[in-house]
Amino acid sequence: MEIFIAVTVVLVLLNLFFVFIIRALGARIGNFAQNNMLRQSSVFDELILRKEETLQGLLGSIETAEGRLKNLSETAQERTDYGVPTEFHSVTPGNYMDPDFSKDYKQIRENFVFDKVALVQGFAVTIEDEPEDERTLAARRTLDSLNADISYQLSTLTGDEQLSILNEVFDERQKALMGEYAEEHSSFETFEYVTWLNELIFRTGREIIVRTGMKSDDFNMIDKRIRTEYDDSLIEGLYVIHKGTMYDYSIRSKEISG
Repeated sequence: MEIFIAVTVVLVLLNLFFVFIIRALGARIGNFAQNNMLRQSSVFDELILRKEETLQGLLGSIETAEGRLKNLSETAQERTDYGVPTEFHSVTPGNYMDPDFSKDYKQIRENFVFDKVALVQGFAVTIEDEPEDERTLAARRTLDSLNADISYQLSTLTGDEQLSILNEVFDERQKALMGEYAEEHSSFETFEYVTWLNELIFRTGREIIVRTGMKSDDFNMIDKRIRTEYDDSLIEGLYVIHKGTMYDYSIRSKEISG
C-alpha cells in the first residue's frame, strides 16, 4: 500500500514538472517569435527608408532635367523668333534647260556616225595573230583546275596546307604564278587566288570586251574572243577594252548634259 502511494506521488510530481517545462518552453518560443518579428519589421523599415531616399533623389534629377530642357527650349525660341518679315522677295525660276541641246544633239547624231560592226571587226583583225603569253595560259590552266568544289575544299585548310597540295599538282609555270601571288599577299587563300588569276587574265588575255549603250547590239558573233556588255552611261558609239586598255569611240550622257 505504501509503495502504491509513493508511485502515485512520483507520477503527480512528474506531471507537474512536465507542465512547468511545457509552459516555460511556450513562453520562450513566444518571446523569440516576437523578437524575430520586431527585428524583421525594423529591417523592412530601413529598406523602405532607403527606397524613399533613392526615389527622392530620382525625382530631384528629373526636376533638374526638366528645368534644363525648359531653359533650352526658351533659348532656342529666342534664337529662332525673328518676327514676321515686313518685305517679301520674289524668286524667279532658273533656266535649267539648255535651249540649244536639241540642236546640238541632232548635229552629234548626224556627224558622229560610223559602222560599229566594221570597227569591232577591224579591231579583232588587228590583234588576230597576237599570241597569248605563258603567264595567261598558265592562269587559264589553273582556273580550269580550281573549280568551285575544289576551291571550297581547299579553303577549309590552312594556307600552308593549300600551298602544299597545289605545289604537288601544278606545273612549274603555275607554281611561278603562285610565287607572284605570294609576293603580293601575306597569306594564301584559294578563293582570293582565283580572283587574282581572273584579274591577271583581264590584263593580259586576248578577250575583247565591247561595251555599248544599245541593248540590241551584239558583237559576239564577230569573234569568239569578243564579249558584249551593256553600259547605260553611253548615248552614242561604244568602247573596247583589251588587255586592260580602253579604246574609246563613245559619247557619254554626262559629256553633253553639262
